[in-house]
Amino acid sequence: MNEALISFFATALALVAVLLLAYLILKGLGKLSHRHHNSGMTKVLEVTPLGGRDRLVAVEHQNKEMLIGVSSGGIQLLHISDKKESSS
Repeated sequence: MNEALISFFATALALVAVLLLAYLILKGLGKLSHRHHNSGMTKVLEVTPLGGRDRLVAVEHQNKEMLIGVSSGGIQLLHISDKKESSS
């Protein structure tokens, strides 16, 4: 009886440890993916869901702002303009 109780708690503790490790790994991967979007020469300015898998994405790349349509059928450049400089 005593050995069964020890075995149960050891198994439960191992399960909690595995779940905690999985949570920490997934949380870390989420932070990495957010950093990736705004690094380098391309910045994702805004994403607007339109329903289903369709969305509008505003992107900045090489001093240009682009509006891109993303759907299950493909990706299409909808508009491109020079980046607006902020006046101080």
